[in-house]
Amino acid sequence: MTEKVKLSKQVAEAIEKLRNADYTDFGIVSVIAGGAQILPQNLAKCFVVIRKWTYQENGACADKLLDALRTGYEIEDEYKVGDWVIWDDRSGIAMINSLHLREKDKWVSDVYDCWEDKNKIIRHATTEEIKAEKERRKWAKIGRKPGEFRDGDLGISEHGNYIDTPSILKARYELGQLRGFYPAESLISFGGGKDD
Repeated sequence: MTEKVKLSKQVAEAIEKLRNADYTDFGIVSVIAGGAQILPQNLAKCFVVIRKWTYQENGACADKLLDALRTGYEIEDEYKVGDWVIWDDRSGIAMINSLHLREKDKWVSDVYDCWEDKNKIIRHATTEEIKAEKERRKWAKIGRKPGEFRDGDLGISEHGNYIDTPSILKARYELGQLRGFYPAESLISFGGGKDD
């Protein structure tokens, strides 16, 4: 079975509007290939959308149009600034920081300002994946893996009690009973109180 072609929402809506106006698939292709014809104003806009898409990449989308009409299509996900997405060449996820038009396709920048082709996005990230990634990034800022507690850390339990034992901190963290912690690295030492 042939894989369905992914179309933008605008192109898919234009095709459906033309089909609902009793245009056959052959009729759609004929108008796209034949150029200008006298068309009702509301349908002319549909052909403009499809024609503009079809002739992208030196006409490479013309075959995609034929496949979409012949074997079917699905609407591709649309992404916007602030969306968290899964990339196909990374093990992690990224938040889209900006969108730009480059070389006939949208490119996106993640929070690390790495530019990627939007076609490398597999899907939107789930709520759980986003939460885990945000937490991983917090830990990474202090040079640790999630749940990595060390001597000198001071944690605050869900009830406001202080905890300073790494194994207990880890257990409470894994149970979701830790409000937060002060990493040992954040201690500002004044050097006082020591016997030299």
